[in-house]
Amino acid sequence: ALVVYFNSPPGEPRERDYVYAGSFYAFCMWIGFGVLSVAEWLQKVLKKNKVAPAVVATVVCLSVPTILAAENWDDHDRSGRYVMRDMGYNYLTTVLPNSIIVNYGDNDTYPMWYNQEVEGVRPDVRIMNQSYLGGGWYIEEMKQTYNESAPVPFSFPKEKYMYANDYIFVEDVVDYRVDLKQAMSVVKSESPATKLAYSEDLTFDFLPQHKLSLPVNKENVLKAGIVKPEDAHLILDSVELDITKNTLEKPEVMILDMLAELDWSRPVYFVQPNLLKGLGITDYLQYDGYAYRFVPIKTPMKSVATMGRIDADYLYENIMNKYRYGNVKDRSVYVDNFSRFNINSTQIRGGFARLAEELVKEGRSEEAVKVLDRGVEELPFEQVPHGYQSFPYIDAYYMAGATEKGDALARDFARNITQRLYYFFTFPDSKQDFVSEQLVDEFQYLEHLIYSVLLPHERYELVNELDRSLEIAELFFGMTRNEQGQPEATVAPVNDRTREEFLKSIDGYFLIES
Repeated sequence: ALVVYFNSPPGEPRERDYVYAGSFYAFCMWIGFGVLSVAEWLQKVLKKNKVAPAVVATVVCLSVPTILAAENWDDHDRSGRYVMRDMGYNYLTTVLPNSIIVNYGDNDTYPMWYNQEVEGVRPDVRIMNQSYLGGGWYIEEMKQTYNESAPVPFSFPKEKYMYANDYIFVEDVVDYRVDLKQAMSVVKSESPATKLAYSEDLTFDFLPQHKLSLPVNKENVLKAGIVKPEDAHLILDSVELDITKNTLEKPEVMILDMLAELDWSRPVYFVQPNLLKGLGITDYLQYDGYAYRFVPIKTPMKSVATMGRIDADYLYENIMNKYRYGNVKDRSVYVDNFSRFNINSTQIRGGFARLAEELVKEGRSEEAVKVLDRGVEELPFEQVPHGYQSFPYIDAYYMAGATEKGDALARDFARNITQRLYYFFTFPDSKQDFVSEQLVDEFQYLEHLIYSVLLPHERYELVNELDRSLEIAELFFGMTRNEQGQPEATVAPVNDRTREEFLKSIDGYFLIES
């Protein structure tokens, strides 16, 4: 009945407990009826005695939730784990005073809301959810003063965003780079000359050029702290925004409008700027930890992992002295799959590694090792296993000259991969298709570790050791390669003999733990 009533869309992946709470209440009533039924049956068996059936039925039926609790408590226990709360705190403490922080999804929005509204963290910061900007009601909210933060200076009149302009087109009607504010005035205009006509009765607003220019008010930039005085010589006269799309969604248009109207009077941060790469902002970012500052200094983006310039001192203060890490280092705290492989592992480890690499470039290798050691302490690999985030971490240790620590992490990562290979090797034939995909991932991890991390740092002895393990694994897992040399899984039949041979062959290279 609830499914019909809520009419949930087919693409909704999650069954939300709070949506279906009514069904849980009803189910609990049926459990109670079941206990009564058992008691009535026992009363028929025991006949005259009325107390005993009730006692026995209660004891017997209580065994069910007792078993469920005993079996499930340890891997559902969240006590002592404050990862998401601390992530929200870290987002807010990343930014400069009076900032606007543009985030995107639930996992960054709700922790920030909680920290700001419940614990009173950084009431001067305006939290703005990019995806919500598709709704006119939310744009209206952003135009109001809230807590201690000033309104977001949108210039669009209400009729331009309330049930309007879900999309606008980008058309090169002029052959020169257009000032962003002038481009926004074209979108806001009601003149027939600023419309694209689909038919006599149907017209659309449009942006007049893909190439836009945002003038830089250098005085405001320095006054707001967007760029520190020592870097004033790096400030550009204007930021060139190259739109790479032919249509823009309403949230993207509103962000361009905000940037045009701010005139660099307030710092703007993006939590997931790669989602806005179509606006051309990703070349003008500074990585401050868990958010990226929009700065009038060009740093061409080479990859999402290395996006943005770095002010090592500012980032060091955030990562080493301000941030909190959710108590993950406490071995008694249960770290579930989501916490292991989602927000904290990618952002926390990535932050430590990027800061360490920057410190090495500045000749501060001792500080870099200190940063990396702190990262291992706060996010132990026993709690949060290795993944692709480990590659820059190991690389940073080598760059800083901490060879033994780099080798130790590389061996630990390889051991982790081998353990997962062995685990997948135990799957039955019916699961081979699934296993094949996982095997390819693990082999690629091992190859990347050997050829992209260890070889460039001339760790030849370790390379030979791991290369031999790769050959053994390929032999026993039946791994083949395509014409480009990429691994393709054709998993060999699983039986006790091949499993024992694999373990015997791999022994001495890695410790396989059951």
